Amino acid sequence: MLSGVGSALVFSMAGAYIGDMAPLGSERRYMGVFGLFDFLGFGIGPLLGGVIRDQADIDTVFLAMALLFSAATLVILILLPRAVRQPGGAGQQARREVSGPASRAVVLRNRYMQALFAVRVATSASLGATFSFIAVFMEEDLLVSSTMVGLVLAAEQFAGGVLQPVVGVAADRLGRRLMIVVGATFVALGAVTPVLVASYWPIFVAYLIGIGAGGAVVNVASRAIEVEVVRRLGMATVMSLNSTAFAARVLVGSLGGGAIAEIGTTQDAFLAAFIALVAGTLFFVLRTAGVGTALTETGLDEGRGEPAGGRVDA
Repeated sequence: MLSGVGSALVFSMAGAYIGDMAPLGSERRYMGVFGLFDFLGFGIGPLLGGVIRDQADIDTVFLAMALLFSAATLVILILLPRAVRQPGGAGQQARREVSGPASRAVVLRNRYMQALFAVRVATSASLGATFSFIAVFMEEDLLVSSTMVGLVLAAEQFAGGVLQPVVGVAADRLGRRLMIVVGATFVALGAVTPVLVASYWPIFVAYLIGIGAGGAVVNVASRAIEVEVVRRLGMATVMSLNSTAFAARVLVGSLGGGAIAEIGTTQDAFLAAFIALVAGTLFFVLRTAGVGTALTETGLDEGRGEPAGGRVDA
């Protein structure tokens, strides 16, 4: 419970900080660089944890986590400014002025935000089920060490992290809607691989390319749309919605995957993750059909937070 509350605060506010610091027109690049460090941290953790567990014990892993969190807290208290200095001068500052942050209801009336929320929930839930049981599956069924398990998870995160800046640049030129669909498809294929092939190295490649690379594409493209649409409607509001979607990793993915694994097998949890991703991607495609991806075509007026040209269908 404490970890969940802390994660919700950290991830939503960190994204809001980056969104406020990014100059207009450079949101995707800033989010890409930010995502690089995000993914690298998640990549180092499983690998370090696996090595510590093999060399010491599981209690030492949790002690190391507590020490790292304490160090991060000190860094925040010392280095993180209370207010973000807006880049771009008076002209850009004027473009940021609004009557006030939009409510969640206004943001969620936007079809793209509805679609993005759905695909994020599906992705988080599927990854929750996958990451909850991949270690169990590989240690019990494939008989590999904790270090090898950590290597799979680290490879997935490192691949996603390294690709974040590259994908951020590509998002400036390519259609973000297509990127989200392709990325989610890769993640789905990676999630279902343990069902199809019960072997270590195919799973390693599937996590590296499927979940790692595919997840990077989904993450950067969706964040780029969110920042463009709502940076002047209340960045923290949208980032808090992302934290809600992220919570599906535990509430739906881990618990749901656990129930499925108890009824059937561990591989059934991976299959459920695949189905959730396919469903979320299909909803995204249908909900965004015929809707443009540019800021002026997403259904929200750039200056106010009201639907451009009238209300957007709920």
